[in-house]
Amino acid sequence: MLEKLKMVMRSTRGEVDKIITLSVALLVFAIIFPIAMSQVVSANTTGWQSAVATIFTVLVPILGALAVALLFIKYVKS
Repeated sequence: MLEKLKMVMRSTRGEVDKIITLSVALLVFAIIFPIAMSQVVSANTTGWQSAVATIFTVLVPILGALAVALLFIKYVKS
């Protein structure tokens, strides 16, 4: 019985580490992402062409969120 318990503890240790790492990473992301998005949206784009300003203020945040989501999915699957 004790051997089975040791085997289960060894096999689940990596999973616990993943959960803790993901929790901390999501907490940091939840703090930093809104700050970064507010800075991108409030950037001074005077003198830029309207298309470039639109891409910068709309597409960059979407691509950033998509990149983080893909990294999260890749980490969870590994």
